[in-house]
Amino acid sequence: MSKYDELCDAVLLNEAETSKYFEESVTFASALIRELTGYLEIPKDRILFVPPQEGSEGVRGLTLPGAMEQNEDSYWHLGVQINLTQDPNSLPQKAIIVRIRFKKDDDKFVVLLENTDGQFTLSAAEKSGIREFCDFVYSQIKDTYEKNLSRCLGKDEAREMGF
Repeated sequence: MSKYDELCDAVLLNEAETSKYFEESVTFASALIRELTGYLEIPKDRILFVPPQEGSEGVRGLTLPGAMEQNEDSYWHLGVQINLTQDPNSLPQKAIIVRIRFKKDDDKFVVLLENTDGQFTLSAAEKSGIREFCDFVYSQIKDTYEKNLSRCLGKDEAREMGF
């Protein structure tokens, strides 16, 4: 086999491994979001996938794989928009964007919620760990809005939101 053939084989192997990793990551992200949506009891029409980076507020309604980006930090970045409203036919709706980062580490995934210190090592098969992550996301959102006014008035620590 020539050096050229070896290079071609290396490229093909890399593409196959990259494709497999992407598929595993999409499968994991899908399971994670399904659990989060179920835990928070979010109606299906109230959740959207969006680009994970701030400043992309105009782009909405992507597929889950289309909303995933792998950055230089080796993590997949995913934006999930949750539209909150008391009545589904009323306005205004409050759009909350949850930004999640995750990457595979051996047979599990390390999951981070942006702008928080929460880090979770999860497997799609282990519901208890995913439940802890869902609890954490819920607490972060609820805490942010329950304490929002005092933070704005400077009565609390600097305003750090996990979404």
